[in-house]
Amino acid sequence: MVAVGRLGWDQARAFLPGLSEPRTAELLGEDTGSTTDSPASTVRPTDPAQAADILAELLARVLHTGPQRIDRRRPLEQTGIESLMATDLAALIRRRLGCTIPVMELLGTASVSTLADRIVPRTAESHGRAAAESP
Repeated sequence: MVAVGRLGWDQARAFLPGLSEPRTAELLGEDTGSTTDSPASTVRPTDPAQAADILAELLARVLHTGPQRIDRRRPLEQTGIESLMATDLAALIRRRLGCTIPVMELLGTASVSTLADRIVPRTAESHGRAAAESP
């Protein structure tokens, strides 16, 4: 069965929550009901602890759990994350922190804490480039 009709993506997100997943968000545009991932909310963590907090929040979002349930010392592969979820996490990291982490690097990362140590210098570099490029 196929149905054809006019429907706004914001309306569709109300009954198809999968449309709000990071892997479709770039294709369908930003969810106007959420400001969490807007460019204005891109942050630059200044230390690994702050980066770990943000990463735990993003990983929890991908795993559909609370950030308090994320063990920051546990290897990412033991959290239940698989390649498609890693793709979602990479998209969230890019939008929230402004830096690109390859999916394979995410899958090979020991823990949230280890990833946080890697992200702090990368966000400083990417924010520095953005500041240099802006008029």
